[in-house]
Amino acid sequence: MKKIAQGIVRLRKLILTVAILLLIPSAIGAVATRINYDVLTYLPQELDSMIGERALEDDFHLASTGMITVEGLPTNELIAMKKDIDAVPGVTQTFWLSDVIDPSIPRSEERRVGKECRSRWSPYH
Repeated sequence: MKKIAQGIVRLRKLILTVAILLLIPSAIGAVATRINYDVLTYLPQELDSMIGERALEDDFHLASTGMITVEGLPTNELIAMKKDIDAVPGVTQTFWLSDVIDPSIPRSEERRVGKECRSRWSPYH
């Protein structure tokens, strides 16, 4: 092990030069590589799911609809996340509960838990 360490120290300039020379083509390759995020382009067109995707797009313009399910985040963080998603290029619409009702209204689970806590700790019960 000591001989390997001494060899690395003795040849450090050569090792660094080789590392930099190998880094150049890898950086060029990373920049030149096109990433296709559309998985549907790889599927056969006669597949049932592809036929369904075409029907969604042609009839309802919903083929590229995505859903995100989040649990356990406070309302203010969910609203901030919705704003961040709205800012993503290509996102045309987002929908969340705050679009329909006031987010300051407690959800049913919060109301139920609040009532349980009040009834359990209330000196008048």
